[in-house]
Parts: sequence; C-alpha cells; structure tokens
Amino acid sequence: MRPSIFLAVLCFCIFLPYKVSAEKNTSAELVPMYIPPTSQGGWKVTFEDTRGAFSVKEILVQPGTRSNPLAHSQEHTGFYILEGEYEFDIGDRLISAPLGSFLFVPRDVQHTYKNTGTTIAKHLRYGISIPKDKLESATELDPVFIPPTSQGGNLTNVGKNRKGGWKVTAENTRGIFSIVETLIKPGMGPVPHRHSREDEGFYILEGQEEYRVSDRVILASAGSFVFAPRGVPHAYKNVGSTTSRHITIITPSGLKNFLDERNALRKELSATDSTYQRRLKTLIDKYGLEYNAEWSFPPVADE
Repeated sequence: MRPSIFLAVLCFCIFLPYKVSAEKNTSAELVPMYIPPTSQGGWKVTFEDTRGAFSVKEILVQPGTRSNPLAHSQEHTGFYILEGEYEFDIGDRLISAPLGSFLFVPRDVQHTYKNTGTTIAKHLRYGISIPKDKLESATELDPVFIPPTSQGGNLTNVGKNRKGGWKVTAENTRGIFSIVETLIKPGMGPVPHRHSREDEGFYILEGQEEYRVSDRVILASAGSFVFAPRGVPHAYKNVGSTTSRHITIITPSGLKNFLDERNALRKELSATDSTYQRRLKTLIDKYGLEYNAEWSFPPVADE
C-alpha cells in the first residue's frame, strides 16, 4: 500500500468514531469533542455541534489583509487575538488589538478587522446564537474591548494576561454567554463536576492540560479545543511543569454568579464550620451543578 493511501486510511479510522457518534446524536444529547492543534486554522466547533448555541473558528489572516464589512443579524461575535496585531473598525471606533486582546461585537454592529503586522496573524472567532425571545434586547448591547493587561497592572510578558479573568459576563450579553481566561498552576485543576444548564468549550492557549470528559482522557496542548456539553462529567488539570492557560466559552451565562457566591461563602465561613457543607450543597443545587468524588484526581484547585 502506498504511504499516501495508508495515511488516508489511518486518518479515516482515527476520526470515524467521532463522526459516527455525532450522526447518532439527537437534539437532546450532544457529544463531547476534541479537536487537536492544527497549523491551518479552521472550525473547532460549529452550531450543529452545539445545538445552535455557539461556534468557534480559528482564523489566519495574511499581513495587510482587511475583512469585508459585516453586521450579523442573528448572532453576536467575539474575537480573541492569538497571534499578531489587529486593527478593528467598529461603528465609529478604531481599536488597536494586540496579542491577548478580546473584543465582543453585538448583533447588527458593523465591523471589520485588519492584520496590521508583517507576519500572519491568528484569532479565535466566536459566533453566539441569540434566542428568538432575546433578539430585541440584543440590539441594545454595547461592544466590549478587553486589552491584554493583567488585573493588577502591566504585563510581565507582553500579550499574556497573567491573571486571566472574565472577558464578557452575563451583564454584557443579557445572559446569553460568558467567556473567561483561566490560569492553572502545575498539578492543579477544578473538582470534577457536571452542569445541567451550561455547555462549555475550552481552547488551550498555553501549556499541557489533561481533560477527563465522560469516559475519555484527553491530553490537550496549546491550540487544542475541547467541548464539554451539559450533563457530561468533566474535569481538567495542568499536567505540565509551568502555568497553563485556556479560554472558556460558557452558554448560557450565569456560572460567574455561582463562583462569586461560592467565594463569598468561603470568606464568610471556614470549611470546618458545621454549616459550611450544608450551605455549599444548597448553592451547588441552586445552580444545577453536581460534583462526583469518583471523578476526582488530587490535588484540587478553584475553578
């Protein structure tokens, strides 16, 4: 068998299980997905994969290239700059967006972008579908630009938000979606859990992370994408020797409220307080979450 034919058959065998499981999927059940890094860009997840909630695409832009003017009527758009320097023209604003920047463009807002650097630039493009009952209020949203700066001051490494943080929240998007950048120390990761309300998509920005999604264990390096639908147990940890980073899209929004309330509870009560576990369980139930010790792997860190 010629090498080219062998490689084609091998690729088909590797990806066939993902394709078959997707075809058997119903509107009530979504399947986890893993997309390995690629130098060519392309789709990470589509609207079809997420029950129409969101899509994520990695896009490469040649130097000096400007996109055509766009204004989406049925979806919001988000941009995260992975490589290079961009210039965005949004309404009457001209925004310089270097590596690590995030930009949220609401529906019906015309926008263009241009690679202003001398090398190929790369960004993530998020498309977020707007529920029909929220279309009218979605026209009242404002664009949001988050520069690549840490919450505590200037960056020690240009383009890297060393403290991570929320890019957009429920307040910015009328509860449709949120996006957060997370840093994880070596050996750490969140408690294994599952959501009854939210779907999550993880794009690894830096480092090596191990994901447990349903019954699968995935080693995800920079440029990988992992989709964890609601109802599916999942967890991740940093299996490298340096801090790792990923950016997560969450639909619908609202998880930040849980994290804020949980942090407030931790400040109010010690974990050894007799009422702490009861109040934490009430909070977990309130947000439709479930934690399962059978999925845990130590050590454990905050989300």
